[in-house]
Amino acid sequence: MVDEGSNETDVTIEFVCVFWDYNPTNDEGGKWSEEGCRMVSTNDTEIVCACNHLTSFAVLVRFSSDIEESPYHVVLSVITIIGCVISIIGLSFTLVVMLLIRSVRIKQQTHVHFNLCLALLGLYLSFLLGVDRTDIPGVCKAMTSLIYFFCLSSVAWMSVEAFYIYMLIWKYKRSSIQHLVTVAVLLAW
Repeated sequence: MVDEGSNETDVTIEFVCVFWDYNPTNDEGGKWSEEGCRMVSTNDTEIVCACNHLTSFAVLVRFSSDIEESPYHVVLSVITIIGCVISIIGLSFTLVVMLLIRSVRIKQQTHVHFNLCLALLGLYLSFLLGVDRTDIPGVCKAMTSLIYFFCLSSVAWMSVEAFYIYMLIWKYKRSSIQHLVTVAVLLAW
């Protein structure tokens, strides 16, 4: 049941009578289609549809809003872009320092930090480059996959970082910590 009550946002709700148009050549196995279906009547509790064929039917709810035209959307987009750019600059600077300063580079802890920075940098770059690339399905899927991969990798490296700190607090042997970094590189990426 969908509540069509008025609220402060301008959201339009439209009910659509559809059927599943099975197509084995399609990647998803088919798609929802309105062809041959029409809405007969609607009230507060039910929607009556009529179709001229027998197959799997559904009533889909189509939401549309004017949220992208609101001033909040523009402000939030600008804040997001500025935040990502600042993070990219900071992460890039951190990576350069880790690579150039030998005393920092040889520490085992730096390897974990370095990989976490790489994962976050990849996440922010793929987000900035791909968040609005929804026009071409292949590009959209590729950018979604990159964002998903780097997001999971960032969480994995944060977990490695937490475990590394745990091992340092409880004073584990250096050899086990070095082993952790080797295993983490294989698992977190």
